[in-house]
Amino acid sequence: QFHVPHFQQAREQIERAIVTFRSAEFEIFDSYYSQLHTFHKDYDWCPYLQIHPVIGADLNVYSCQDKAYNIAEGMLFSIRDKSFKSAWFEDKSQFFRICPSSHCNHHCIVNEKNKMILEYLNLDPDHKVFV
Repeated sequence: QFHVPHFQQAREQIERAIVTFRSAEFEIFDSYYSQLHTFHKDYDWCPYLQIHPVIGADLNVYSCQDKAYNIAEGMLFSIRDKSFKSAWFEDKSQFFRICPSSHCNHHCIVNEKNKMILEYLNLDPDHKVFV
């Protein structure tokens, strides 16, 4: 919905750039339209949040930069009164609270990485806790 008021102007500018630079030595790749329809995730667990969490200035640890400072949907745990290590090992279920298919219907820079990890882990579901 955010893009709707800007879509027509962006579309016109992309078309103008393609026509203007058609003979240049570089190519303009137009993915504006397709990006607006690719945010849905068809998986229910984000393995990357165990690989690259984000520590906020508020001393909360978040699943990713897109969820930083989103207490309701992105916070894994706080390190305000405990060490990162103790908070990390305190409760493994905290790594499975965030469901990408319902919480992450926005751009995700690790979507492709998550899909590859999940494909690999699909061989044995018990491996999830060892990522």
